[in-house]
Amino acid sequence: MEEVLSDVFVNLWNSRERLEGEVKPYLAAIARNAARQKLRQSHPTEPLPEDRELADEAPQPEQQAETAERDAALRQAIDALPPEDRVLFIRYYYLGQTVEEISAVTGQNPSTLRVRLHRGRKKLKQFLLERGVCCD
Repeated sequence: MEEVLSDVFVNLWNSRERLEGEVKPYLAAIARNAARQKLRQSHPTEPLPEDRELADEAPQPEQQAETAERDAALRQAIDALPPEDRVLFIRYYYLGQTVEEISAVTGQNPSTLRVRLHRGRKKLKQFLLERGVCCD
């Protein structure tokens, strides 16, 4: 890994005159290509043990059904919130915006938004408890 990292920065340094604009995408492409090249050159020295079972980490059908049921109940619970709270939850939990970013867009006080998130979580929990989807 250290060798690949060194190669990446040497390559970046050698092509510094040709760089225009943002360096990050160019650096990512160099790193990706250097890692691929190193993987092509490497040859594993230890064979995989034949007596070990490979773990199947894919979710089982029961787990998939439970997850789908929980997701549907959560969607219903969010849809049951008042529109203003629903938008707040979507921005915060699904779009990953901070309370400060939401405050800047909506013009509301960040403390007010935090309180609304707290109360909304309580409502969602109660909604889900009533439907038997989650527990305490």
